[in-house]
Amino acid sequence: MDLAQALAGAVFAATFLLLALGRIGRLPVPRGWSALAGGVLTYAILVPSGDMDWRAWRLIDWQVIALLAGLLVLAGLAETAGLFAGIRRRLLRLGPATALWLALALVAVTSALMLNDAAVVVLVPFLLPMVTALGIPPAPAVTLIAVAANAGSLLTPFGNPQNAALAAHADLGVLDFLMSQGLVVTVALATLALACGRLGRNAAPPPEAAPPPHAVPRGRPWLLLCVALFLAGAALGPSLGLGLGTAAVAAAVLAYGGLRPTLGRDADRAAWKALDWNVILLFLGLYLLTARLGAWFPVDRLPLASLQDPLSAGAVTSLLSNVVGNVPAMLAFIGLDPVWTRLHAAFLVTVSTLGGALLLTGSAASLLAADQARRMGVEVRFWPFLKEAVPWTLPALLFGAWLNW
Repeated sequence: MDLAQALAGAVFAATFLLLALGRIGRLPVPRGWSALAGGVLTYAILVPSGDMDWRAWRLIDWQVIALLAGLLVLAGLAETAGLFAGIRRRLLRLGPATALWLALALVAVTSALMLNDAAVVVLVPFLLPMVTALGIPPAPAVTLIAVAANAGSLLTPFGNPQNAALAAHADLGVLDFLMSQGLVVTVALATLALACGRLGRNAAPPPEAAPPPHAVPRGRPWLLLCVALFLAGAALGPSLGLGLGTAAVAAAVLAYGGLRPTLGRDADRAAWKALDWNVILLFLGLYLLTARLGAWFPVDRLPLASLQDPLSAGAVTSLLSNVVGNVPAMLAFIGLDPVWTRLHAAFLVTVSTLGGALLLTGSAASLLAADQARRMGVEVRFWPFLKEAVPWTLPALLFGAWLNW
């Protein structure tokens, strides 16, 4: 390993350390800018040395970036249109454990339909006031929201970015995902019910909790039509040559155009606020950071074909999903051994997503959930996240690995 490769490895390690810590002392670290800075610095180190082609920026999957942007805007407009109006008030009438589990189910379904990253960006601020009003410890609740978002995203090829990459590589459609991942998500929600019961028993409602604000429904029918059109475009897109990102952006533009006369400037604010640049920068940075991973990390010497059982394949996939992130790990697998990856695509969907959900840094959705919580005064740290996530994620991970091998 030459000096440039060693420096790139050091930048990679430092970047992921910052992503894990989220702050230095009392100073919060913006994770999107941290990832982008690490990616740009890696690019600047490796291009002059010849270890990275200057055109490596072309490895950025712009359909994934467009999918993120489109669904973030669509989800933001959904909140402003009052798509979830009334849900929070109804949940507050229930017991803490039941309310939290139904909230996690909402997160899972929204993640399946509108991308887990978009779901946590919109629903963490929406649900945290309810969690606080019910007296549920907020940091563990945010961890469970992140787990639910990752679990729910298993159900569709547009539930998360690595699903999109694997679906395109292995020609998997919505029905394939539902058939292979439906039972896994059921197990995940069942284990999360146990977690909600534990947190609910410890809930201590504050004596004078202010009721959370609620949105007034305006334009929901049009918004629902746009979501339905996106789902239709996602299902028919491959046969029409239409990418998921293109379908998402088209649905977002259509939703904005239809809601603008009804919502006025609220639609402008919702679209702009939902287009969270921290999310976009995080993914752009991760793509650049891992564009030449093989220059220093021995993924090019990883014999995927030798992984002949779910235990070893699951361990390697989970490890890489947490070390480099589940999206870069799956892109690396596709490049290393396209045949093996295609053969085990359903297995990789399960393990990369749930394996990456074990640690705060393994999934962009988990990082984004933590960032949204921080904006509301709730700090989610690496070790507490690990201790809360592992017991409730591991059973579904093991079951899914066995089922889809």
